Amino acid sequence: MIPFNFKYYRPENIDEASNIFNELLEEGMDVIIYSGGTEIVTNSRKHLIHPDAVIDIKAIPEVMAQEDNGKELIFGAGLSITDICKMDLFPLLSEMSSKIADKTVRNQLTLGGNICGRLPYREAIVPFLMGNTIAVIATTEGLKEVALKDVFKFRLPLAKGEFLVQLKIDKDILERSYKTIRKEKVTDVDYPIIHMALTENKGSLSLGVAGLLAFPFCNDGVNEILNKDLSVDEKTNEVIENLPSAIKNDILASKEYRGHLFKTSLKELLNGMGGQ
Repeated sequence: MIPFNFKYYRPENIDEASNIFNELLEEGMDVIIYSGGTEIVTNSRKHLIHPDAVIDIKAIPEVMAQEDNGKELIFGAGLSITDICKMDLFPLLSEMSSKIADKTVRNQLTLGGNICGRLPYREAIVPFLMGNTIAVIATTEGLKEVALKDVFKFRLPLAKGEFLVQLKIDKDILERSYKTIRKEKVTDVDYPIIHMALTENKGSLSLGVAGLLAFPFCNDGVNEILNKDLSVDEKTNEVIENLPSAIKNDILASKEYRGHLFKTSLKELLNGMGGQ
């Protein structure tokens, strides 16, 4: 139960949602976009946030879309992780997402909530970073489409009044073979110390990682190293030296232990892919 009152809105289309948001902002209200609500409910109970109004976007058809249009796989931001795994249009996404938390949480946690949330893990975005993905974003002036890799650095940047509508990824991602590894501190429902995916297509390797750094990543420089004519040990050592940010140090694991797990797991993935 959230221990304070707030206004609740459930618009049926994108324009209505944007108009409500703008009107509430003009009234000086603190407004939050709601899809799954797992972080919103938790943080409200802890009095870390105190919104005046909540806009639930799950009645908007585009936000709940999940389809294969022949060229792209389309995933609405309001889809629950459970729904994505059940339909299984994108096996790498299904596999990585199915390991997030437990089933009760996955029934409520949405793709948009996981990607746009404030936790550092955001495991569901990793498969999208590994392919040619377009983010469809609702703005106060209409929809815009941006290449995910061009805009996602530490998080998906959304201005006040904007929200993620869909992610669209080219179907050529399905041509890749893949392997994943997830390491937790105690049980498999814990936050990951690391969660990694390695894909291969026609000899080209690509790595996506969550948990290692303060943000998930798929880095061009790292992938260039993985595709050099080097031994597995040489590749692993060079990747460690060229990560896009410092390895995370937190209550789950020290940076030294997290780095060790990453190194041994990367070797395992590379050997599994014939990575020399």
